[in-house]
Amino acid sequence: MGIKIGIDLGTTFSAVAVYDEESGRPVMVKNQEGEWLTPSVIQFADDEIIIGSEAKDSYENGENGCVSVFKRRMGDPSPYCVAGGKNYSAQDLSAILLRYLKESTEKITGQRVDEAVVTVPAYFYQQERAATLNAAKTAGLNVRQIINEPSAAAMTYALSHWRKNAKIMVYDLGGGTFDVTILQMSDMPVMRSLKTTGNHMLGGKDWDDLLIRLICDKIFSETGTDLRSVPAAYKAVERQAETLKKSLTQLYSTSVTVMLPEQGRYKITVTVDEFNEYTRPLLERTGSLCRNLLGELNMSWDDLTDILLVGGSTRMKQVPAYLEEISGHTPISHVNPDEAVAMGAAIQVNLPVPDYKEVSLRTVQDTAEVRQSAAEEETELSSPLSLRYTDIVAHAMGIIAVNDEGTYYINKQLSVVSYQL
Repeated sequence: MGIKIGIDLGTTFSAVAVYDEESGRPVMVKNQEGEWLTPSVIQFADDEIIIGSEAKDSYENGENGCVSVFKRRMGDPSPYCVAGGKNYSAQDLSAILLRYLKESTEKITGQRVDEAVVTVPAYFYQQERAATLNAAKTAGLNVRQIINEPSAAAMTYALSHWRKNAKIMVYDLGGGTFDVTILQMSDMPVMRSLKTTGNHMLGGKDWDDLLIRLICDKIFSETGTDLRSVPAAYKAVERQAETLKKSLTQLYSTSVTVMLPEQGRYKITVTVDEFNEYTRPLLERTGSLCRNLLGELNMSWDDLTDILLVGGSTRMKQVPAYLEEISGHTPISHVNPDEAVAMGAAIQVNLPVPDYKEVSLRTVQDTAEVRQSAAEEETELSSPLSLRYTDIVAHAMGIIAVNDEGTYYINKQLSVVSYQL
């Protein structure tokens, strides 16, 4: 008999978790390099494919054949890269990464992976979800289902922080995607999503890109050199952007040295204040989505019990500071933002398969009904396997008919649908 695993297939890092029967809790599984997180980076090198930390190091050192951030193109069948004369789409690359995660888990645990739940951003459309499912199947995984990342993280949070009637905003800012979901805890142990929104083209990578632009602007201001006209120097800054960003979560300033045609080795310093000011518009884009979501539910910030931070990019100090500024709530980080999604998926893959008797549709107005009862005292769930989560799709569902030439279609929109995980 094998094991069941939960997989967080992330833009910048991926992770695997299993349910530990002895502790009655989900636990993370290390990869073959002894790390909890696997960088979502692949390197095509001669006759082998390298995945994870070694590939990430090669990328940062400027070696050829490295690809990353391909999750953002999930569902796009066009080539993401070409290696060894072969085209690879985002789905193909994800399949390679998922196969590595599966095989690594089997080697570490000594057990066969029988079944998996894979997570996706809540705001993925059907095309991206189908591509994720196909990638998992290509990787040799028997996939029970695809579930939303904020829902998985909420499951992990609920284990030790159950509060009946609590209304939680899950603010999930990952490396490449952003989701925000509002959920409510009702009778123990049932949670339901009230509404979700997001942008799967907004994430930590965009902070990296703005940091690169900030460095370019500072160099141009100080030296008159456009760094984009010096490909080697620009690539060096591009490769170090994520590391520089992370250092700004610990230090007041960070520096990078580049080779410029006239000045030679030139050191440029960026402060936290400069970085925060430059990237403020990105934060405000997330804040706008949060406010819109509250408005659609006829809720205010005061109606929320807590704001839960999920995703590695929420480690940037500007994120909780901004949320407290606009909401009046001090955001909580009661779960590891890098691990919560994988552990929630590990819970889901071990829950009993629902015995569906009927399928029903509910209107947007039905799903927006929010009980106003006060949140009760926090408690701990006796068993994660008693947990039930009613999720909601992020987009309206419908039926489309297309002619053979693809030049004419009829689209019929149905209702927003909720479903039990």
